[in-house]
Amino acid sequence: MASLAAADVVGIWEAGSNRPAWNKALVALAPSFPEADPAELAALSIGERNARLLALRQEVIGPVIQAVVTCPKCGEPLEFEQRIDELLDGYSSPAEREFDIAAGDYGARCRLLDSQDLAQAAKCGGEAPARDKLAERAILEAAYCGAPAAAAELPAEVVRRIADELADRDRLAELAIPLACAACEHVWPATLDITAFLWAELERKAKQILADVVAIAQAYGWREADILAMSPSRRQYYLDSIG
Repeated sequence: MASLAAADVVGIWEAGSNRPAWNKALVALAPSFPEADPAELAALSIGERNARLLALRQEVIGPVIQAVVTCPKCGEPLEFEQRIDELLDGYSSPAEREFDIAAGDYGARCRLLDSQDLAQAAKCGGEAPARDKLAERAILEAAYCGAPAAAAELPAEVVRRIADELADRDRLAELAIPLACAACEHVWPATLDITAFLWAELERKAKQILADVVAIAQAYGWREADILAMSPSRRQYYLDSIG
């Protein structure tokens, strides 16, 4: 993974600001993986994509995620920290993209989901329809008593089996952090949307970099490109020298 310069962070924010969430993730990854074309990044499984986003976050922002969530039971705010290396510990890309599920008289041939599937689900206009669309796209073939069947004919319990299998085979596709509320002792897995979380951090960092550029340019009359090309420590030196 290539390191990002200040100009890369600003470029990511500028290029992705008006993109949908699934595309923001690919925009963020592109400068760090210059050898991969957009189609390759889009074809990564969701878990592979999230692993790269976590590594990017560790490189650009830092190794520890700090956030505040609200307890779903009592509403108490809860601060937590999560080390990225703990989330990535033991992770490896899925060995196979396709797999079979058998449940009673039903069977299905399925595949892992990718960003292209998220793009289609995003058009559904609601969380429940989006889930249904993802389940539909994950199913390549379905059968009942050995005869071909439509994916829509699979019972809900079979679809749940497929969803569980997707989560097991693509471990980082859903990031859940176990938390416990100090106020009411409720324990639950908090979902981390790494795309939204990282994008908010990249946006803050890009705007801070641009604010530094404005201050230095006003003080010294230098060009934006020259200021962005400076190392962070050199840029900070000039900022500290502004009276």
